[in-house]
Amino acid sequence: MRLIIVGANGKLGKLVLAQAARDSSIEIVGQVSRSFNNTAPFFNSINNINSACDCILDVSHPDNLSEILAYAQNHHTPLVIATTGFNVSQVEQINTAARQIPILLTSNTSLGVFSFRQLVAKATKLLNNWDIEIVETHHNQKADAPSGTAKTIIEDIRQVRELNPISNRTGKRQPNEIGIVALRGGTVPGTHTVNFFGDNETITLTHQAQSRVIFAQGAIECCTIMENQKENKLFRMEDILKLGGEQC
Repeated sequence: MRLIIVGANGKLGKLVLAQAARDSSIEIVGQVSRSFNNTAPFFNSINNINSACDCILDVSHPDNLSEILAYAQNHHTPLVIATTGFNVSQVEQINTAARQIPILLTSNTSLGVFSFRQLVAKATKLLNNWDIEIVETHHNQKADAPSGTAKTIIEDIRQVRELNPISNRTGKRQPNEIGIVALRGGTVPGTHTVNFFGDNETITLTHQAQSRVIFAQGAIECCTIMENQKENKLFRMEDILKLGGEQC
């Protein structure tokens, strides 16, 4: 697999490069970062890359989206977007581009996180009148809050129950709310806790990332699966896990 990584000099990008270096089946044909000099294989813009590639991995910043989408469409290359913090307009851009190329959009590339989301959705269905509150914790350099994963979990829950997300609540809790608290500190890779509060009892589900390596491994696996996709559509992690099973 010939791979372009956008955001190669970021925390996750560096881990992806380290994982790819251990896999002889992966060739990095372009590393894109604003802090690199424009000398191959390092580029300060994806538009400066002329090498053919099988998949593009975006682990950069929402500001780069338009440039990445245009490049991927011009070269008709599958795209894995593992960046978070997109606004409504940018999500619409992604949906529009997915009519022209295969795109995977995911806030988290961890298989464990996906399984965690499934458990949360199941618990939400079973505990259909309990209060639900989410606490997410990340390192002190994370720019967006709540995390993209927390937002995805909220949407999973709202597929089961119509609840209104509330950040930094003040005053009494309302029955139709789902609270979200974002903590930032230290070097925490990522912890997400969903609390279900009933009368005189509580159930707590937690996923704790002990290393960012799990996200790098998952990102590479996603790219490996997406490089073979010919259908132009927006893929989700559910699709990737199904396709991965079929390939195995």
